[in-house]
Amino acid sequence: MMEDTKELITVIMPVYNAEKYIYESIKSILVQSYSNFEFIIINDGSKDSSGKIIENFLDDTRIRYINRENKGLVFTLNEAISLSRGNYIARMDADDISHPLRLEKQLNFLLENPDIAVVGCSSFIIDQNSKVINTRKPPLTPLVNKALLFFGPTLTHPSVMFNKMLLGDQLYYSDKYLHVEDYDLWLRLINQYKIANIKDVLFYYRINESGVSQTNLFEQKINAAKAYSEIKYDGKYKDLLEKLEVIHLRHEMEKSKVFQAVLYILLKYEHDSLLFLKLGYILRWLIK
Repeated sequence: MMEDTKELITVIMPVYNAEKYIYESIKSILVQSYSNFEFIIINDGSKDSSGKIIENFLDDTRIRYINRENKGLVFTLNEAISLSRGNYIARMDADDISHPLRLEKQLNFLLENPDIAVVGCSSFIIDQNSKVINTRKPPLTPLVNKALLFFGPTLTHPSVMFNKMLLGDQLYYSDKYLHVEDYDLWLRLINQYKIANIKDVLFYYRINESGVSQTNLFEQKINAAKAYSEIKYDGKYKDLLEKLEVIHLRHEMEKSKVFQAVLYILLKYEHDSLLFLKLGYILRWLIK
């Protein structure tokens, strides 16, 4: 376990009707190996017993609790960010679980890589009974994340940690695209900042059939497409998108297959630094 540095982490957790899972979720943060954090919990007008469960933890002085009427997820996330005192902000959802080493390892990664603005991690997918049903292994390096983000999210949203010093006023969520506020944020950041993932499994992401991601899947896909379309026609992204789309979208199918194959191999062999470096040269040549 690392000794606590002077760096304060702010953990932000929006809560809405999460009585079934919130105890385990809060507990997973309070037992983190890195203890120099503040924990902002905002109860966004829950109608169940979430508030009463949260109150059981308020003896821990690291918790800053706000209980108010419902204002929605995006408003709540931005409110928590505006209240944060730490230079690093960790997302957390009220139905997920963080590994005890999550904050320590993500902070170490950002301290060792000060040019990285957002870092996620690999995750176990768990069901409503907390049983592991799958593993999510995202792309690791900024190069591969940048290439793949334009074809879909590469981060598990509640698993990420932000470098607030690096992002400044760019760290905010927009309510323009309902249910894809995270993907909209990644698309806005990717042209200017680096995004990465840690290979270690540091998060347990719950698939909940009643959750937003399941009940609003169609609307989520439509809004993700809208968010991408807006970025597509933003002049700041013109050069990057032209390089990516010339491979992925134009009618040179053989070249596109090579590009996709290289991306696949990059994902598979990111742990092999020498091979990864060679493949990276191939990818950069393909998008020239």
